Amino acid sequence: MSKRKFENKPKWNELPPKAQWIAMDSDGVWGWFATKPRPSVGAGFWYRGIEGEALFNRPRTPSTYWVESVEQRPV
Repeated sequence: MSKRKFENKPKWNELPPKAQWIAMDSDGVWGWFATKPRPSVGAGFWYRGIEGEALFNRPRTPSTYWVESVEQRPV
């Protein structure tokens, strides 16, 4: 997990229980994932897999460090 602080990161209690990972795309859109996402570095987003959702209703703060934003749900 990154020690970098990312703005507008969703809180775990705001997400469904099946959300086991969160990450931010390069344009600042956060998303949740049921399985660990894979980055598409050239495109600037995370592959969501079978279950996941982009959280477009949140404020966005783009970041060049977006690949460091991936975080697993705490135990």
